[in-house]
Amino acid sequence: MSRFRRCRAAAFGSTGLTVGAGPREADPRVGSQRPSPRPPGVSVMSLQQCRAFPRLLCARRPYSSATCPDPLKGGILQYLCNRFYDIEYLVGWSTKLRYRNLRRKNAYYGYTKETYGDNVAAAYFVLSNRGRVRFQGQETWFCADRRGKYSSDFLQLRDVPVVAIDLSGSVLNYNGLDNLVKLTALRSLDLSRCPHVDDWTLSRLHVFKDSLEELSLAGCPQVTERGLACLHQLEHLRRLDLSHLPSVPTPGLIRILVEEMLPQCEHQPDLRRLIAAESQAYGDVLVWDFEDTFFNLTLKDFLFLGWARAHCPDARFVLKGDDDVFINTPRVLAYLGALDTRRARALYTGQVMANASPFRQASSKYYIPESPASKYSIPESFYAGPYPAYAGGGGYIFSGRLAPALFLLAQHVAFYPIDDVYTGLCFQALGVRAEAHPEFQTFDIAEKDRADPCAHRQLLLVHQRSPQQTMQLWQQLRNPQLKC
Repeated sequence: MSRFRRCRAAAFGSTGLTVGAGPREADPRVGSQRPSPRPPGVSVMSLQQCRAFPRLLCARRPYSSATCPDPLKGGILQYLCNRFYDIEYLVGWSTKLRYRNLRRKNAYYGYTKETYGDNVAAAYFVLSNRGRVRFQGQETWFCADRRGKYSSDFLQLRDVPVVAIDLSGSVLNYNGLDNLVKLTALRSLDLSRCPHVDDWTLSRLHVFKDSLEELSLAGCPQVTERGLACLHQLEHLRRLDLSHLPSVPTPGLIRILVEEMLPQCEHQPDLRRLIAAESQAYGDVLVWDFEDTFFNLTLKDFLFLGWARAHCPDARFVLKGDDDVFINTPRVLAYLGALDTRRARALYTGQVMANASPFRQASSKYYIPESPASKYSIPESFYAGPYPAYAGGGGYIFSGRLAPALFLLAQHVAFYPIDDVYTGLCFQALGVRAEAHPEFQTFDIAEKDRADPCAHRQLLLVHQRSPQQTMQLWQQLRNPQLKC
């Protein structure tokens, strides 16, 4: 080890920290700093100097008197930690640095609060931690960009209360809540995936008992059932997300506990945030502001036509399908590619329903009530006869050049609560007839064939398939070894 003893401490980075000198402490006599005494007989070496010795990496026996196994088996870092006091100090220094950074991130913004008020100080704290904040009466959120920069326009809203805060994925802890506890109008708080939110943090949320309506704790690793018991004081809470809590051993019991404590609360995942995350990841989700129910599907189709007219004016075809249909994409492309120009310009095809009439049985999913007191009341005088021939709403294809005209006509055709019937009414007004195609199976195929990939090989679309079944069918049909 004589070769190692000739090594000396080296400056570590630009921080002024000397690796190998041990922790520093103030010398009151000279006003400077001196290194702490190092245990006698301990070699001094920095990590960079250790890497300069190939023989250390090879761990050859002539340079070690220890009887331990080959250090490469235990890891070179562990080997160094066992022999060099400086490495242990470096690990300790790194831990202290992380703690200091955490404390700085959760510092109390007292000066800002005295200067601008509670709401601006809270917003400043949230934005400094790369969160999002929304003020009352504002539709847009204030948030930082990827570089942590944000607009200072929120300083003009010092008298406007903060109503929503998103600190998901931040380093917020118990102390950081000092900046939020004065927000008397806070209605929504997102603390999902915060690694330092624990039971003690939840015990402070009682200050929002008169205003908080939405709370997300999804993915917080330190939250346990003891902390969740503190939420019973949030009497106005309407939505609570407790999904993916690794420290909660029995989610079923927690569900019962929350139902007893907060019977008015929906403890389900926040679908709006999940949809927003999916939209950000894939960029293929359209969101409109209305209640997504069966009888509102017509409104969804109408809004989609307007979007397609504005964003896809050159699309040759439009395929509309439910979220639980399997689409044989290669076969669909082959079918559309084989169409002649005349048919392609006026295409409206699927599984056609002919001579259908409104359901009057109250037990039916498609029941259209005649009572004027009903929410969806459509008297028989509104549509007494059979519907025009239309393609089933599970899935159909029409020419893209028809979309703008359909959207304009739809603004003059009275809305009907059955979406595929309404589409048929619009195509009837446009003078386009529905064309039946046998490879559209919106009412599924024979039960004995539903698990057979060969039965799906010649289909364009089939309803109804789960996501798992869809993935399995796709893999089976793409398998070159499939024999039918």
